[in-house]
Amino acid sequence: MMIDDATLQNALDACPTPLYLFDQQVLNDRITRLRASLPSRIKLCYAMKANPFIVREASALADCVEACSPGEVLICANAGVPFEKIVLSGVWKDRRCLDDLFQADRIPHRFTIESSQQLKDLVELANAYRRRVNVLFRLSSENQFGVDSATLKELIAGCKDDPFISIQGIQYYSGTQKTSLKKLDRELSKLHRIVAEVEAACSVKLNEIEYGPGLPVEYFDENEERARSAQDEPVAELATLLDGFPFEGDIVLELGRSIAADCGAYLTSVVDVKTTSGQNYAIVDGGMHQISYYGHSMAMKSPVFRKVGATAGAAQPWNICGALCTVNDIMAKQASIVDLSVGDVLAFSRAGAYCATEGRALFLSRDLPSVVVRDVSGNMRIARHRLETASFNSSNGSQDRSTEQDEKENGL
Repeated sequence: MMIDDATLQNALDACPTPLYLFDQQVLNDRITRLRASLPSRIKLCYAMKANPFIVREASALADCVEACSPGEVLICANAGVPFEKIVLSGVWKDRRCLDDLFQADRIPHRFTIESSQQLKDLVELANAYRRRVNVLFRLSSENQFGVDSATLKELIAGCKDDPFISIQGIQYYSGTQKTSLKKLDRELSKLHRIVAEVEAACSVKLNEIEYGPGLPVEYFDENEERARSAQDEPVAELATLLDGFPFEGDIVLELGRSIAADCGAYLTSVVDVKTTSGQNYAIVDGGMHQISYYGHSMAMKSPVFRKVGATAGAAQPWNICGALCTVNDIMAKQASIVDLSVGDVLAFSRAGAYCATEGRALFLSRDLPSVVVRDVSGNMRIARHRLETASFNSSNGSQDRSTEQDEKENGL
């Protein structure tokens, strides 16, 4: 769903460009649409790394939230997300941060286990604080995340009798933007086989599978109907597979991109225009350091965007370039735009997932954009004001902050 010009203008009235706008109603509609398409028994876990700015809104409708770092846990806490809804995941879990959670009696809904060291740390802390914790063991998809099936069985067998470890099930995720139904079918079949093997070998009952299907988002098709169909069809196909999936416990789908993408827009203003060797160039106050689309590199594919308040007329081809001093900062090539001039605002759609967080934010010390969240009543909440970054890239400017952090980590 494309955010309308009136909403975009309201965001522009609240903050200057560049800025991100995230619309709660679009987010709610997407989650509602997902639930309506999936079997009723399926639960949803919002992977907040896709967009931490909407975790408060997403957590209200999702069954749980996946956090993968101490910073994301802190964001959840500040946003009022109950710890009973947090799945603490991640390939590295700092023991000091885990200890802080136990000391503060902030025990997450689930801990994922990705190595023998992670299990050792959690077992020791759970026993030391005499707190029973729920764990999911991450099955590797043959990369640095999780453990293989043999190690998974060894870990479960080694802790199944611990009074403070409650083995809940398996977590599995193998990638994003998956469009192959056969791949999803193979993965679910693999999970069914592994669950049966674990239960037989370890004499345990697994109650949960958390599965990241990597549902795709269509970033480059301007046709809204086709784009929605490209996102809805894989959901319907997955629903059919899940309907026949022979697992009696809870099935939790971990989704980030699929939940958040449609709810966001990135707005950037034209600050200069010129024609060079017959090519029209528009320079904007944002750039590739502030927006990242999966599969978008040097505008080899053109993301969906438009001029806010566009009128009819004869269009000209424009190359949209960001403010960075690199030839790579090309946002769109040969885009047809009517009467483009300095001061016009371009709105990039489907920017709700990863676009705000995967860019090269500190390159050239440009300011971080403002972030605006529109609630269901139409009110604009400024989630982050424009933030200068020069101090982050300056040894003098960051010295005091670094010293304070070092002292904190060393217990001084």
